[in-house]
Amino acid sequence: MDMSQHASLADAPAHKDDAHKPEESRSETRQAALILAVVVLGIAALAVSGFFFGLPGVVLPVLGSVPVIFVALILITMG
Repeated sequence: MDMSQHASLADAPAHKDDAHKPEESRSETRQAALILAVVVLGIAALAVSGFFFGLPGVVLPVLGSVPVIFVALILITMG
């Protein structure tokens, strides 16, 4: 019996709702998830820094990250 005519598991979408989603929408979702993960990790790092170093452990990283956040926002809005 020849099984080459049947679709393989690799051809099937990972989730049944993904079958009708265009590829563009999935890539936008991945990008949004990545941005969210970076923000959450940044908040967690700031919390740990504040726990270990007190107020200077929060204020100094926030002041130092202002230019980085500014550039990141520009890059995100540019697409």
